[in-house]
This record gives sequence, structure tokens and C-alpha cells, in this order.
Amino acid sequence: MGLAIINVGRHYNLAVAEKTMDWMNLIMCLGVVYGSRFVMITQRVNNQKQAQRTAQVAARAEAVAKQNDVTVDLSAVPNSPMNGATVAPMFGTGGGVNDMVH
Repeated sequence: MGLAIINVGRHYNLAVAEKTMDWMNLIMCLGVVYGSRFVMITQRVNNQKQAQRTAQVAARAEAVAKQNDVTVDLSAVPNSPMNGATVAPMFGTGGGVNDMVH
């Protein structure tokens, strides 16, 4: 990939120091390699937080219902852990960033 970036760069007359161009090429390569991992990890963390919030809301609703002697049907709550829902991993098995590397 780095060679491809260098080859394209030769076709343009850029007034940039060679050291600066090397840093820019390195940053682009790192962005390509680790950018998708960052997105995957961010989505997984957000999904986990959403599942926790849903579980907390469901638990509060049950506690209030129990306190007031009311029966609450949580089957209408979408993606509720009370219904056995789990957060599906975005990529691979959800075990980590190495799921993407094959």
C-alpha cells in the first residue's frame, strides 16, 4: 500500500519536504489499517452501553411495578435483555480486534 501511495505521489509536483511526505504516507497507512478497527471497537462499546441502559430501565420498571403491586409486561420492549436479547457483534465473534485479521 505504501508503494502505491508513493507511486501516485510521483505524478504530482508537490512542494513538500520529503520527511513531511513520509509522515503523511505513514499516517494514511495507519488510518487505513487501524481506522476500521477503531470504528468496530466504538460500535461494540456503544452497543454494550445501550444494552446496559435498556437493562437498567427494565430493572427500574420492574422495581417500581413491584413496589406499586403492578404487573409489567416487558415483552413489548425491543431488544430488552429481559426478553433474552443479546447484543450481536458487528464483526466476527466480538472477541476483539483480531477477529478482522485473517
